[in-house]
Amino acid sequence: MGTITYLSSFISCVSDRSLDGVAGGAALAGCVAQFIGFSVISAKENNLGGILAQALCTPKVQLPNITKNPMILVPTVVASAIVGPVSALIFQLEAGKEIAGLGLSSLIAPINLISSEGWEVLPAMVITYIVIPVAVSYILYIALKKAGRIHSGDMTVPQS
Repeated sequence: MGTITYLSSFISCVSDRSLDGVAGGAALAGCVAQFIGFSVISAKENNLGGILAQALCTPKVQLPNITKNPMILVPTVVASAIVGPVSALIFQLEAGKEIAGLGLSSLIAPINLISSEGWEVLPAMVITYIVIPVAVSYILYIALKKAGRIHSGDMTVPQS
């Protein structure tokens, strides 16, 4: 737990100072990968409401499942690690620190990017925010499932 606390403190410190521009865009891409990745790899185990909750609200609904099987994090974390550099180095997507950690929550960040950058940013967003996270997350999910590290039912969103 100490490492997680240290890491979150570090991220908060960095985000307050320099998470604008391309760095903010990379952070946003990594965050979006969690929203998209969890939605896709858990789709067979959840109803439409569960899928939309992860895609448009927060992937935090998976926290109870992550505590039971932390391996479900691997596909989306790897996807995040890939899309951050793609966003920064290939597409130079920029985002302000105010939206860098929003992911797809209520579609605020994508709408903000389109309104500030124009529609020409859309292809880069689709590749960075959807195509790559879906492909990476799903391939790793299948590999981990075949290896017996992820099982059916591991990602069912708890219903209240």
